[in-house]
Amino acid sequence: GITMVSGKKFFEYKVRPENATFTQEQTFSKENQSYFSNQTLTFDIFKMSAKNRNIIKLLVQNRLMAIVKSTEGTYWLLGETRGMDVITVSESTGKAMGDKNGSMLTIQVNEPDPANTVNSGIIAALL
Repeated sequence: GITMVSGKKFFEYKVRPENATFTQEQTFSKENQSYFSNQTLTFDIFKMSAKNRNIIKLLVQNRLMAIVKSTEGTYWLLGETRGMDVITVSESTGKAMGDKNGSMLTIQVNEPDPANTVNSGIIAALL
């Protein structure tokens, strides 16, 4: 289960198919006896607008957790213990008619363990 501090909540951002990626890389150091998991979420927000600028501003100003649904339907919890930070925002109006107009965000954290799965049955209660 997931418990949340009173007043905190998850927001749902639906991204277009094939426009987001979650990766995690485990790092081990024999010399330092350390281990951590680098979790990275990259996704697009289409159309540069005042509304989307405000969404990005809100994300940048906070420590985040993310629940990501993979293509096979598994939900993953990112930033569980340390909270994720927006590390880059790349915006472009595009040049040609077929170019993307919008932003690409990269959110990242180093966690002590790889991402946990989340039971799909509790997703609705978190929103």
